[in-house]
Amino acid sequence: MITAQSGIREQIAPRHSMPRGGISREAITERVQWACQGLRLRRVADLTGCNAETVRRYLLGQGNPPPAFLAALCRGLGLSPSWLLLGEGEPHRNELPREVGFKSDREAVRALVLELSRRVSAL
Repeated sequence: MITAQSGIREQIAPRHSMPRGGISREAITERVQWACQGLRLRRVADLTGCNAETVRRYLLGQGNPPPAFLAALCRGLGLSPSWLLLGEGEPHRNELPREVGFKSDREAVRALVLELSRRVSAL
């Protein structure tokens, strides 16, 4: 998960396998961890506009990252929102969400959060 270095210089340890699919909080946390592997907490904080301690908690599964954090992570790392939230498709996208009907990453993530909620309700 997170290496033993101190403070905001902590680096996210590499994962050796692709995280599982699914829509559980644990599965989403695994995908966020996988996407951030090898980065310093400060770098992820800068990409997402959060402070490093908040990022640390999200990476440890100690909170639910809001859509704005997930959208910024997708934008900053070139991730597919559908992969990050639903575990579908490939981790890195080739096209921007606006090319498939969304005006922004944030709009794409919000749509996926609604889809995720619908799927969870159907369980």
